[in-house]
Amino acid sequence: MTLKLDAARNFLTTSPDRADALIADLKQQAMEMIRDIRTLVYELRPPALDELGLVGAIQNYIEGNTSAEPEIKFDAPDQLPVIAAAIEVAVYRTIMEGITNILKHAGAKSALIRIRQQDDDLILEISDDGIGLPEERTTGVGMASMRERADELGGSFSVLPSERGLHLHISFPLEMEEKA
Repeated sequence: MTLKLDAARNFLTTSPDRADALIADLKQQAMEMIRDIRTLVYELRPPALDELGLVGAIQNYIEGNTSAEPEIKFDAPDQLPVIAAAIEVAVYRTIMEGITNILKHAGAKSALIRIRQQDDDLILEISDDGIGLPEERTTGVGMASMRERADELGGSFSVLPSERGLHLHISFPLEMEEKA
């Protein structure tokens, strides 16, 4: 970019059109770099977690990314136990993926996302009243990423039987083991 800036500066007096084209190209490159950097930063740790806490960030995401139907209800205790940062991010991202799946694939009228503590685990349940999983299904990227997040952190992921729709049960350990 600095070489192009130097070239644009050299063309300012002799070829203003070329200078203008270079500057326009540089502006586009800078915008793409800013977008890429923002994506990287947001993927590291969503700022909403620090600003609003886990429950507030989830509520904010639901309010900002869903409409009247399907109605997505969120149930969480007012006070969650202390959660390791990696678990917090995994829960948040898992819920985002669950909501995406509900909106794109479930055909649901309503859904419930519930967080609760059970012994030494944080339990996340995502259920909807949609069409459920087809009998002959392949695991999609969303389900696979939710399973991987739980597995990576020593938790578990399961699809529970449901009369209608889909019911996911994901657990994350509240105490993470130190890796040597």
